[in-house]
Amino acid sequence: MPIPVINVKGIGPITAKKLEEFGIATAEGLVDAGVARMIQDLGYTMNRAVLIINAAARLIENSLTQPETTKKDKKKRKNKKDKKKKNKKGKKGKKGKKDKKKGKNKK
Repeated sequence: MPIPVINVKGIGPITAKKLEEFGIATAEGLVDAGVARMIQDLGYTMNRAVLIINAAARLIENSLTQPETTKKDKKKRKNKKDKKKKNKKGKKGKKGKKDKKKGKNKK
């Protein structure tokens, strides 16, 4: 699945529009275009062009190695996070009550 160029670290909405004007709409297209084209078309420095191309390459690599998550997987993760938050809130609340009781006994 193609990755939109806006998802590449270092590419904002304005740069994404400029890249699309030059026919580069995906991270894959950005890597294929190469450093020289970014320097020539966008006026980037060598360092910035290399950083952005590398960021695009890493993004592509990560998308290939990580399995796509389904809605069911996302829902499971969300439920786990919610349970953890509830547990933490419950523990904090109990500690706070104990501390208040101790404070009252000292006076």
